[in-house]
Amino acid sequence: MPGAGEWYALTIYPSLSKGLSAISSLFPFSLGDLFIYGTLLWFVVDMIRTSMLRREKKWRRKGVQVAESLLWIYAWFYMAWGLNYYRNSFFIRNQLEPKPFSEEEFCRFLDSYTDSLNNSYCPFEDKLPDSVLVQEIKRAYQMLPDKSGLCKPTCYMRVKEMLLPSLMSGVGVMGYIGPFFVEYNLNPQLLPVQYPATYAHEMAHVLGVSNEAEANYYGYRICISSSVREIRFSGYFSLLGYVLSNAYSVLDEEAFESWKNRLRPEIRELYNQKIAYWLSLYNPFIGTVQDWIYNAFLKGNGISSGIANYAYNKSVSKKGTPTKVESSSQEKDKESKHKERTTAKPETFSQEEDKESEHKEETTAKVERVCTHVGDESGFVKTLSDCHGLRYGIAQLPCCFLL
Repeated sequence: MPGAGEWYALTIYPSLSKGLSAISSLFPFSLGDLFIYGTLLWFVVDMIRTSMLRREKKWRRKGVQVAESLLWIYAWFYMAWGLNYYRNSFFIRNQLEPKPFSEEEFCRFLDSYTDSLNNSYCPFEDKLPDSVLVQEIKRAYQMLPDKSGLCKPTCYMRVKEMLLPSLMSGVGVMGYIGPFFVEYNLNPQLLPVQYPATYAHEMAHVLGVSNEAEANYYGYRICISSSVREIRFSGYFSLLGYVLSNAYSVLDEEAFESWKNRLRPEIRELYNQKIAYWLSLYNPFIGTVQDWIYNAFLKGNGISSGIANYAYNKSVSKKGTPTKVESSSQEKDKESKHKERTTAKPETFSQEEDKESEHKEETTAKVERVCTHVGDESGFVKTLSDCHGLRYGIAQLPCCFLL
């Protein structure tokens, strides 16, 4: 029914989410994780017990019971949070018109973004105190205009740690929303520099955002508006992987190298460390299975682009018609050069250091294998994906190659 999703998000969800969050805030652990893992364990144990009886009628009855249980869980998911998948798009709610891609505008953005990223840099030794982070993020969300269609954060909302962080790190999961009790769960293995932006991203889901690209946008916007420098830098830094892949797709090789050299050495090193860190935890096989499941889940909930939705509002390749008209021979030559670059070995910021370091060579080879495995034709490579339990709202970790 047209408009039903938006009606739910504006009338039912605000009160319902406050009630569920109030209940979950009474527990120091993730209530949603406990429910999911407990339910799965109960199903397995019950099936084993039933199989020992070897009675056909018992199996039929058990099949009906399992179907009924799954339907109740399905209904609970959609009533508690899932209907947000069917609300109006970001552009409709904010009364904006989508614009076709313009290389000129992208280059202006790239110039401004690079200056802001460099100027906001500050070393991250430890995670920011929750008292500072929570106050800043909630304050920024409180100031969003009503037309954004987001709920207002409550005082008792609090982040939870995942129950199985090592498993989630194996598939590149940094955070996820627990829809059954409207919780936002973060991976305790997050790097300090990633924590604020991931926190803001997941809070967007709790406040009624289902679209991953939109959650990425709010996470970025909220962080860069902060007066706390560490939070501001985390916001700019969270966008670097997306900007990097887009710049690689749009700029020619000389311009791309020139742009890379504008980035502060400390930022380039931090980016390399982040990629190496998550790749050391990543399990390609489990990640592939999880990506397939979550891609099907997103498409089944009205997001036709699936997991590519993470990059929608940041990916610039093939999003529109360039304003500059080129001859067919120029286009072929440009396409040929682009193919050569996209199939080349991923680079690091310092190629000389990469050759001298066996560890970096191994890491680059690992990136190359993962990129080949999960790359898409737009040139936006999603090396690590942030599945949240059953991936109901995720902070995607972008990575295309080492800088």
